[in-house]
Amino acid sequence: FSSDFRRNFEAATTSRPPPRPPAQSGVDVLLTPERSGSVADVGVDLGAASILPVSVRITNHTPRAYRFQVKGVRLQTAAGDRVAALGHDALTAQVGSDAAAALRQKAVHDQDIKPNETLTGLLFFPFNSYTSARVELIDKQSGEGEGFAIEF
Repeated sequence: FSSDFRRNFEAATTSRPPPRPPAQSGVDVLLTPERSGSVADVGVDLGAASILPVSVRITNHTPRAYRFQVKGVRLQTAAGDRVAALGHDALTAQVGSDAAAALRQKAVHDQDIKPNETLTGLLFFPFNSYTSARVELIDKQSGEGEGFAIEF
């Protein structure tokens, strides 16, 4: 099953159209599972390491600032399991310290997204078949969380 999934996933992502442009107003959240080749500059085969890179783009076209935290992102499997991004130790264990350092250079980190700013980068998850994602941003002024659901 695992090899069938990888083959089907690779076929689907090679013919995938480019991501949609960001919305002109509001907060636009886009998460896109990527092919391993999309981050080829790190010198490691992420598919062989059972790692799925996920591209993150959050565009804030509001007058409010938001706090992004990696722990606020979860992918969900068809079975309903919610999975967090791989942390530093797990990433290092799977690809080694040099490759993990290169991956972290491309990764998004906890940070504020000010009005009219865009956050982009990658998160790395255990390789699996995911059906959706949930991202929570924190409104800096009120301290309240705002959730965004993304279907793949």
